[in-house]
Amino acid sequence: MDLSQAISYPFDDAEWVSKLAMMALLTFAMVILMPFLFVGVVPLCVLLGYALDIIDNVRQKATYPMPRWGSLQDYLARGAGMLPALILYNLPLILGMCCLTIVRASVGSTFLEGIMLLGVLCCITPLLILYFAYTWPMLANATAKYARGQSPKVFFEVGKLADTVNAVFGPSMQLALLFMLVNVGLLALQLIPVIGQLLFFALYVPIIAHLIGQYARIMDKNDPHRKRR
Repeated sequence: MDLSQAISYPFDDAEWVSKLAMMALLTFAMVILMPFLFVGVVPLCVLLGYALDIIDNVRQKATYPMPRWGSLQDYLARGAGMLPALILYNLPLILGMCCLTIVRASVGSTFLEGIMLLGVLCCITPLLILYFAYTWPMLANATAKYARGQSPKVFFEVGKLADTVNAVFGPSMQLALLFMLVNVGLLALQLIPVIGQLLFFALYVPIIAHLIGQYARIMDKNDPHRKRR
């Protein structure tokens, strides 16, 4: 799998400015509106729907994987189909963050209380890393199948998804590691005023989608449950 290609491919597109500008606008809207849950999920679902097209284009080795922006309503409908699975797969992270917030609010700011908070963080973090190292490839595999037109129930065929991850364990762990690197790297970019934040908003979804598309090509050759013609 090629992280450098996932980062650079948007800029090979002659229409990259308009495509990434729309991406940045929707991502910014999602972040700003997410506290208003039912409003914030709308741009999120649109982004998910657009990402599905990128994933399938990468899988098919399209010259320019980022499609032109089409009907936002269509993207919204497709993205909404995978939203429950996205929430479910990331539920441990959501619960972990809630737990950390509650502990932080309750322990105060003394040195001893800070040590307690650090202890909780040290306990939670390794467990989350182990969990996501295995479930992120499962989610990526299911997302690629959904992008090809399968029903949302593919996200919940846990046994089949686990079998596929085991069949290509090396690339699966590589994908999980690249996901972590992208998350850490792009979050760090936000420390750079304006430019770093714009890059985060514009590039997060395209990079993740391209990596899933690369993984999908590997799955096409190695999925033990794929029907052969």
